[in-house]
Amino acid sequence: MKKIKLMALFTISTVLGLVAFAQASFACQYAMYDPEMPEELQ
Repeated sequence: MKKIKLMALFTISTVLGLVAFAQASFACQYAMYDPEMPEELQ
């Protein structure tokens, strides 16, 4: 049971990290094209 919980936590943290990295890289690319960011992305 402990192993499953650890694997789940590791998977969730990895997915969240990848999502955060994707959002950050997307924001950087978007900022290069358009410096004025819309209110939704702030």
